[in-house]
Amino acid sequence: MRAAFIDFELDEDLLVRVGPHHHVVPEDSVRERNRRWEVLRRWAASQGADFVKRTKVQTELQAERIWLMDWEYEHVLRPILGWWDHGYLLYDVINSHLPGFRPRSAMWHGVRSRRLPVSILDEVTVLPSWGGLGLERLVETIGSGGLPVVEPEKTRILVGELPSAFEREALIALRAELEDHENPELALAAVVRDLQALLREDELVAALLDELEEGGPAGVEVIRGCGAVQFVESLSNGPEGGTLILFAHQDEDEKLHFHDGTVTMTRVRAELDQGHGQLPWSNAMFVVCHAAEEQNLAHCCQLAGIPVVMTHGLTGFRGDSLGTVIFMMRRLALGPTMSLPRLVDATMQQEHARHTR
Repeated sequence: MRAAFIDFELDEDLLVRVGPHHHVVPEDSVRERNRRWEVLRRWAASQGADFVKRTKVQTELQAERIWLMDWEYEHVLRPILGWWDHGYLLYDVINSHLPGFRPRSAMWHGVRSRRLPVSILDEVTVLPSWGGLGLERLVETIGSGGLPVVEPEKTRILVGELPSAFEREALIALRAELEDHENPELALAAVVRDLQALLREDELVAALLDELEEGGPAGVEVIRGCGAVQFVESLSNGPEGGTLILFAHQDEDEKLHFHDGTVTMTRVRAELDQGHGQLPWSNAMFVVCHAAEEQNLAHCCQLAGIPVVMTHGLTGFRGDSLGTVIFMMRRLALGPTMSLPRLVDATMQQEHARHTR
């Protein structure tokens, strides 16, 4: 199976290259894209802090996400797919000159907006890369015929401490908003609506966790309420060629939260180093805020030797990400086995078919 890297060169304008082909994105367009990405990143980091304006913020966040996916589709992905209609496309998450670059999401956006046929997900597999030993193994694996598959009996899903939408900090923010609002009665009505929505969100998440734990294919190991020690030990201990999926909350200080404590990236790197490049996992998926950033979870794990590493968006856990993994497990139960990126894409195809009936 053929494979190529999406290469980027920045010299005022941005040169996007795949093999002998290239495309130029004007400097002004790149600057505007990166400015809007930074706005989105700040909004995503602070969402929920101002619940009286929560609906407006969420609407603006979604509008910015759509704008970014559209930009990445039109300015990067669409020209590439004119040159590359089948095989694997790898991209460097850290060094693209486009912070938060997510061509997989851009491809899904192209399918949703009907500018791409859904069959493109069968023909082209887009893979993030961070480098190191894992990237070397990824390239070797592709050259040998394909990616490692996800096998139920070799799949471990860790669910750490997930932040409740209804928490003390939110209440403090709500009280402050009430005190400062020009119209306290209107603010109070908005607060009540938001509190009700937050409680419903927590109830939904609890139900989805029950479904994940009870409804997956035989052999999948789900550890709900995973502790810090369990997580650290799982990094270097598991079934050979297995798939590790982690749901966890990570704060701005790069600490992963578990019911029995936190885990820093320093501790993660130390545990990975003890594996001496012999980690058991062939696939990893991190549903964790900030996991794709430099020197964070995905970067560290691929440097240490895991070939296929994927993350879930700018911010990590909430109901939609749980739903994605539940769909993945349902698809896995139907068979046949497939690679982690194809499993995620198959979930997207299933969702697309459901919405276009």
